[in-house]
Amino acid sequence: MSNLVFRGVAEAHETWRESSLCIEMGTPTEVFYPEQYQPLDELKTAVEGCIMACEVRTECLLYGINNGEKEGWWGGVSPRGLRALRKIGVRTAEDLEGVDLGKYTKPRVGRPPRN
Repeated sequence: MSNLVFRGVAEAHETWRESSLCIEMGTPTEVFYPEQYQPLDELKTAVEGCIMACEVRTECLLYGINNGEKEGWWGGVSPRGLRALRKIGVRTAEDLEGVDLGKYTKPRVGRPPRN
């Protein structure tokens, strides 16, 4: 186990990371940090696995929310979704009850801007 300590999080947070499906499957971290306008096939597959089968999805999502993560997908939720969940006051697992996370798990797809 690493000795990294993230702001506002106890060292025990590493235990949920070790149990995550993405770690077990060997998914590269960069999959969850896609570059703008790159194909999203790998990301979609990873997010679907996260949503359907990861046992620590809630812990991962709450980590992203509570640590102000601005990039990357946490708990199967997009960076835009993390901001929206923060805005409605989600901070704990109890706050997530009744929240439809489905609308926060879709990658934003669009045409690149014209130069």
